[in-house]
Amino acid sequence: MINRRNVLIGLGTAVAAGGAAIGTGAFDQVEATRDVDIETTGDADAQLALELDESVGDTGDGDDVISVDISDLNERAKTTFEGALTVTNNGTEDIELEVDVDLGDDPEEWVQFKLGDTDLSEDPVGPSEFEDDELEVDIVFDLSGEDGSAEADGTVTIEANAVSD
Repeated sequence: MINRRNVLIGLGTAVAAGGAAIGTGAFDQVEATRDVDIETTGDADAQLALELDESVGDTGDGDDVISVDISDLNERAKTTFEGALTVTNNGTEDIELEVDVDLGDDPEEWVQFKLGDTDLSEDPVGPSEFEDDELEVDIVFDLSGEDGSAEADGTVTIEANAVSD
């Protein structure tokens, strides 16, 4: 005859064995909600500060985001704005910097962001190029091979990636 103690021991053993077989502590998915506080700032005060020389553009629409707006470039000429863009690393890590120009098909060929002879859309520059965490970039518009007037509208992405020592 089965007594109550044997039933309880049997059930306890079955539960423990089942838990050991499938309850290893590993899991496939966890979803947790947390509060996050994020604040943005204008280009001049951000982790990667961007300041544009007034001869090339300004902060557009009052939103503290730089905007290049030039309407009087010479046709069939190469125009260079030396030190037109100042990039400042306000972060705590060294960075590598590159520029992606997306202005349609042709304009990508005639708009360059340069540091000396280095085109930043082709070759990123590293921390050794920054002087006191600042980098002065030239903006070059090479319309020498263009016939007549040229127009471009699009975006320029400035990408900074942390580099390890």
